[in-house]
Amino acid sequence: MAKVAISDGHEMTTAGKRTPPIPELSGRVIHENEFNKAVALLLEKELLRCGFDVINVSSTDNDSLEDRVNRANAEDADIFVAIHYNAYDGVFDDYDPEGISVYIYAKGGNAEKLANAVHKYLIQGTTQKDRGVVVNNFYVLRNTKMPAILTENGFMDNKREAMLMLDKLFQKEVAIEHAKGICDYFGAPYIKEEIVSKHKIIGEVTATFEQAQAWARSKGASEEFIGLAPIFWQIAKDVVINPVGVYAQSAKETGFGKFGGVLDRTYCNPCGMKTTQGGGNYDPSAHQRFSNWREGIKAQVDHLALYAGVLGYPRANTPDPRHFDFIKGTAPYWEDLGGKWAPSSTYGESIVAMMEQIEKMEVPETPQEPAENVSDWAKEAWLKAKNMGLNDGRGSKNPVTEEQLMVFFDRLGLLK
Repeated sequence: MAKVAISDGHEMTTAGKRTPPIPELSGRVIHENEFNKAVALLLEKELLRCGFDVINVSSTDNDSLEDRVNRANAEDADIFVAIHYNAYDGVFDDYDPEGISVYIYAKGGNAEKLANAVHKYLIQGTTQKDRGVVVNNFYVLRNTKMPAILTENGFMDNKREAMLMLDKLFQKEVAIEHAKGICDYFGAPYIKEEIVSKHKIIGEVTATFEQAQAWARSKGASEEFIGLAPIFWQIAKDVVINPVGVYAQSAKETGFGKFGGVLDRTYCNPCGMKTTQGGGNYDPSAHQRFSNWREGIKAQVDHLALYAGVLGYPRANTPDPRHFDFIKGTAPYWEDLGGKWAPSSTYGESIVAMMEQIEKMEVPETPQEPAENVSDWAKEAWLKAKNMGLNDGRGSKNPVTEEQLMVFFDRLGLLK
């Protein structure tokens, strides 16, 4: 693909290349390079996405035009694009020129073709005055071996346009219009940026615990893990965390309640939580042992709430052993947990994929009333136990085994 040399005009220390003091910004001045560099970096991303090779000839703190031109020439760039912001007399007054212009060294060649392509999109995409394609004897236009243009994207001494220099939407728009024009010049399609929406940790509940249980059952989860689902929903909802993600994370961390790693179910640790001191991933003593599942799930939810920046966090009296102030708000989305909660960069994406499976899960119809052999006086307690995840809601005509009774006591947190 074609090779594009990009130059952001001037450096932060270049004399005179800045706005007058702006009263609306408490007298702040904006350096030309604040705009130029931001647009150049955005343009680089746009062009890379569209398949171009890009040479940033202004990647160092060096304002030498000769160095920039020499690098573009040495690396055989196909075109040269310089991003600038214009100025007139350096003051805000009654006569403040405005608008955009695209400069070339001479008419009649490929540089003019390039300038016309970029100019066409600039005047469509911005709301500024059109000052046209203009011939000028600028050094970078005169000494480059390839078609070269220099764009002036507004006036620093026009207050309205000066304020645009810090507008990130305006910077993005200018970069996009440059990219579209360059694509047109080379006859290449412009590839629009794909907006990837992330999934917030804080948010509404997106599935029922019955869906989660059906999903877990379809994955061969342990009965204990299936039965814990209502507790995840109860604790997470109280903290405005979506329990679907919490349950999916726990399924990932515990192998659907079957464990198989350095931990086992006796840790009541649903998410691989380490102790305050931490340690190696394969060191069981580096992982927190909780008194019961409710405490372990609470620690997991509190840790997620801290990452997500929930109001009131960090908080006192949490079972989370790693409730560190410095992680607050550093991962507002499930996708952000990659490289934070776990080393894998795709850790969060895998949780989201599991969440989507849960949300699509159809729940098989099961009796919603106590089994026939449950007496009337016990129905209220039976339904309460079902909602707490202490039974599966399907009832049984068989006697309770000792094993089932131990699981029941354990879910109540009585086995410590």
